[in-house]
Amino acid sequence: MYNKISIIGRLGANPDLRYTASGTAVCNLRVATSRYYKKNDEKVEVVTWFRVVVWSQQAENCGRYLMKGQQVFVEGSMENRKWKDNDGNERDGWEIHANNVIFLARPSGGNGGSQTPDQGSGPGPDDQDIPF
Repeated sequence: MYNKISIIGRLGANPDLRYTASGTAVCNLRVATSRYYKKNDEKVEVVTWFRVVVWSQQAENCGRYLMKGQQVFVEGSMENRKWKDNDGNERDGWEIHANNVIFLARPSGGNGGSQTPDQGSGPGPDDQDIPF
């Protein structure tokens, strides 16, 4: 069987970098993708949000260099996860376990002070196209 997903989207929040009890880095990302279609000669946008989990050195790099609004390419597998929320309710949902995260365009107007050079090419969508 084969389980692989690839997305290009923008971060909806700054990365959440944490460490396990054994010291392994884990970084959670919220990534939004968009697709468009026309309905009655009007452009309609459909936004899909993905939870992404990144591990080890790549997690540390994501936590250090990514920021809200930045465009990324994510490749990995889809996994279903169950957890208890802060109120003790059982929850479940799908998330991408990333094998590869490539940093693409920075958000416009970002301060980029400690950012690494862009690893992608080409312009991203205008600020009006970003779903946040």
